Amino acid sequence: MLDNTNKQWEVEGLNVVIDALESLPPKLSLNLLRSVNRKALTQEIVKPLRSALPYSANIKKNIKVAADKLDKTGVIAAPSTDVFWVRFLEGGTVERFTESGAARGYISGRKTIEPFYDSKTDDVIDFARDEYAETIITFMNKKLKRIKKSMQ
Repeated sequence: MLDNTNKQWEVEGLNVVIDALESLPPKLSLNLLRSVNRKALTQEIVKPLRSALPYSANIKKNIKVAADKLDKTGVIAAPSTDVFWVRFLEGGTVERFTESGAARGYISGRKTIEPFYDSKTDDVIDFARDEYAETIITFMNKKLKRIKKSMQ
C-alpha cells in the first residue's frame, strides 16, 4: 500500500464549507459528508474497478460503497458480503490438508483489487483537492431545498 501519511494537501474554499457545515445540525452535516465521501469513492474507485476486473457481472455488481461502522462520515469501497469468496480469489489460501493428511489444495491469489486501490489513491486525493468543496456545496443546496420544500 502507498504511504500518504506525511503528505499535506490544500483544498481551496474549505474554510467556507467548514463554516457552512458547522451552521447545520451535527447529524445533517455528518450525513452530508458521508454522501460526498460516497460520491467520491463511487466515481473514483467503484466504477473504474468494475470495468477493470476480470470477474463476472454478479461480482462487479456487488462491488459497492458501504458506510464505515467506526467512522460516522467514513465509507468503504469493496466487494459486499454477498460475494465474500472474492477475498479468497484475490488473496489466495494456504494449502489445506485433511486430518488423515490428504492434500486438498490451495488457491493462488489473483491480486488485482489491492493494486488497483493503490493506483487510484492519487485520483481520490485529486477529487478531494479539486471537487470536494464544490460537491459539498451542491449536496448542501439540494438538502436545504428538500428541507424548505417539506416545511411548506
